[in-house]
Amino acid sequence: MKRTTFFLALLSLGVTALAQTKIKFAPLSSEPPESVKAELDITHGRMPEQELKLDVYRPKSGGDELPACVPVHGSAWKRRMRDSRKA
Repeated sequence: MKRTTFFLALLSLGVTALAQTKIKFAPLSSEPPESVKAELDITHGRMPEQELKLDVYRPKSGGDELPACVPVHGSAWKRRMRDSRKA
């Protein structure tokens, strides 16, 4: 029992120390790579008070049938515009 308690305490200290480590990431470019075509502010719907827009990023080569990833922003859009996420 003492060994288990000691092991758990040691593990807890190790995890805490690891969580305190600061990892620095290089800033991401706000421009897509040369191989990507960006189609920005495409209107896909209209509401009485605003147009609904989206941005499409796809490879410049590859055909029309490609897989898609659709990021969906949460409720913070109630407080700010969709352009505020762009650098």
